[in-house]
Parts: sequence; structure tokens; C-alpha cells
Amino acid sequence: MARLPKTKAQSSQKDDSASTQPAWRKAPPRPRKQARRRTFAAQQSGGKAQRDGMPGALALPARETVYGWLRIGALLLMAAAVAGGLYGLLHWPMLMISGSTTHIGGAVRIAPEDIYKQSQIDGRNIILVRRDEVAGNVKDLAGILDAEVHLRLPNQIIIDVVENAPLVALETVTTTLWLAEDGAEVPQSGAQPPIRIVDQSNNRLTRDLALRSLILENVAQLHALRPSIAEFYYGGSEGLYYRSSDGWDVWLGEGGPVAEKLGLIDVAASEVVKQGGQPKVIDVRHSGRKALWW
Repeated sequence: MARLPKTKAQSSQKDDSASTQPAWRKAPPRPRKQARRRTFAAQQSGGKAQRDGMPGALALPARETVYGWLRIGALLLMAAAVAGGLYGLLHWPMLMISGSTTHIGGAVRIAPEDIYKQSQIDGRNIILVRRDEVAGNVKDLAGILDAEVHLRLPNQIIIDVVENAPLVALETVTTTLWLAEDGAEVPQSGAQPPIRIVDQSNNRLTRDLALRSLILENVAQLHALRPSIAEFYYGGSEGLYYRSSDGWDVWLGEGGPVAEKLGLIDVAASEVVKQGGQPKVIDVRHSGRKALWW
């Protein structure tokens, strides 16, 4: 049997009956969680569309890129911390050397203040100081034969020196020099040198360093063999000579073995006593020969 179409009145009546249905007969509203999932899915679709060249929301950087930036930032922070720590360490007052933290031993003739100044360590950080450098600076000071340096944290430095003791006081017409056995000039302080040489050759020993070195070598040997002889002279023709206790001059010259010459002088002195003579000069300038006197 065919159904007749519903009339407008019947449809309206059905809608009214639906609206007047009780609440328990109505469909439940859409859950919020489901709405959020759909919103997130829509955002993901937009991001994918943008990666595919389609307009959408801004894409986030990849995880590897973020980790790379973080590593670079951490390395920069570490480098800055190390640089700051090193700067602070090099300028830390606790590590700075001063005169009060420096101990100098072995100085008798040379003032410790002069040694400290020569060392070039004032105000320096002990971490930057090298022992061999300080020892070299100190040994360049006139009168210093050797130097040994010790470093002690936080800022102590010990300098032990060996002074070059003077052997000769070389007197010229206008000047006086104190010289060690090796010819090095020594500061004129402390006890007098054991030997005195008077240059009567118009400063030849001052101008000719090779000759001066030879004379100093001979004088050192003479002093070791005859410590009682403390005063010598140097003349252009006589060479090195001295005056004996008997009143005559002994000409030694410039070369030859010193021990042989002293033996010739002893023989000549015995002969002079035997003969009862009173010579003015005993000449042993030419080694290996018999001493001459007159």
C-alpha cells in the first residue's frame, strides 16, 4: 500500500515533539578531548601542507639543529669561563713577585738591591718566570760569577749568587779598576783585592785586553807561589816587575813559566849575597837563561 507524503503540518508536529523530548532522550554533546584532537590534527595538516610548499603555520627546526646550537653555545660559555679564569690567575696579587718575597744569598760585595733590579722580576707573575732567564740576567751583572734560582709558590723566589772575587786592583794615572782572575771587572766594595798593580806604561794594560789577561794569569801564579808579594808594577821595557825586600827590582817580563823564573831569582839572590854585591836589578825576562843583575 503506497505511503502518502507527509504534509507540512505533520513535519512540524514531529519537530515539535522532538524538541519537547526529555533530556535523557537527547544525544550527548561532543567531548572536549575529541575536539582538541581534531584541532591538533588540523594544525599538523597545516604544517605538512607548508612543508609540501603549501601555505600554513611556521615549521619548527629539526631536533639535530637545536642540539647543534646548544653544543655551540655550551662551548662558547666554556671558552669564556676559561679565558676569564686565566686572566684572573695571571693578575692575582697573591702570585706577584716583590722585593719582600725575594731572598738573595751569597752577596757580600754587591748590594742585594742591585741583584734584585738586575733580575728583572719585580711585579711579575711567578707562573710566567723562568729560572734560567732570571739566572742569566743576574750573571750579566758585573762581579757575579754564577747564580742559581729557586721558585716557591705562591710568590717566593730565592737567588743564590757566587761573587767573582777581585784579585787585582789595577791603578793607572787617572783610574783604578778591580779585576778578577779572568779579567772581569768587579765592583769596588768590600775588602781590598790582595794584589796591586801600578801601570806605568801609559795605560797599556787598560787598552790591550789580551796583554792584560796574560799579566793577570802570571800574577795569579805568582800570588799562589809567593803570597808575600802583594805589589807589582808594569813598565813598557821591564814588563811585570816587583821590588824585593832587599831593595832591588826584579824584572819578570811578560811571558815564560813563572815557577822557573822564581827559581832563577832565588839562585841570583844567593849569588848576590855570596859576592856581597848590591845590585839594583835582577832580570829574568828571558826564561831558561841565567838571571842577570847589575
